[in-house]
Amino acid sequence: MSGVRAGSRLEQLEALARRLDHEIAQERRLLAVDGRHDPIPVPPRTRQATRERPAGLPALPDHIDTATIRRWAITEGHANPGSRGRLRRDVVDAFYAAHQPADGRS
Repeated sequence: MSGVRAGSRLEQLEALARRLDHEIAQERRLLAVDGRHDPIPVPPRTRQATRERPAGLPALPDHIDTATIRRWAITEGHANPGSRGRLRRDVVDAFYAAHQPADGRS
């Protein structure tokens, strides 16, 4: 009488869920023992080196941002400073040099 099923559909589904949970647990144990399926170790992320402002120059005021430096570079005729990303070092150096007080103090 293997073709006859006993119990309600809910009971049959619950029995199937228990069997699946048991088989999943067995597979996990086998994989853990096998060792071939261990996750690949991911190296920790490291901080990238940050560029500092040119040596010996004071910090720019808070209201100066890269967009301001880009606009200045374009009006001063510097080669294309780029529209996105980090500014080229020569553009930043030129901006610092052009905006320092005559006596060298900030």
